[in-house]
Amino acid sequence: MKEVFDIEHLDGHNLLSARNRNLEIFVTERLDIPAYPDHLPLVFAVIKWKNHPQVQHFKDDVVVCFGICPFNDIDYEPFFRHQLVSNAISEYMAKEWCLTADEIIYSPAYKKDFIESRSLDFNEMTPELLGYMTRDVSEEALDFFDWKEKHLKPLLN
Repeated sequence: MKEVFDIEHLDGHNLLSARNRNLEIFVTERLDIPAYPDHLPLVFAVIKWKNHPQVQHFKDDVVVCFGICPFNDIDYEPFFRHQLVSNAISEYMAKEWCLTADEIIYSPAYKKDFIESRSLDFNEMTPELLGYMTRDVSEEALDFFDWKEKHLKPLLN
């Protein structure tokens, strides 16, 4: 996946986005995991201060909170949305913190909507994903979107 992620620094938080995928993630930094409503899809990246010399001045772990909004409108194959969000978070951590998180924690709502909903049951797959999953991998090692562009775009034109 070759997505472009943008980071906007706003007053009190950041906005991480992939505009072409309608992905918006609100980002805040804290010293703890906050209490949150059950319906919010959140990801917490924990930075252990003892593991990183560049953050030892905090003298406490740092929690980077990622709130995915509006998660129902993401223009991306549902099976791969978790991968899209994970890539966005990894890029944010690399650009803004110059490190990788020591621990990633997912809220129950995030797990339900992004991880547990990823079914390999053929009856639950979109037709595009079904075609991709049943391809001969030895002949086509393309990622999903390259495969879709190669095989489905000619059929739609």
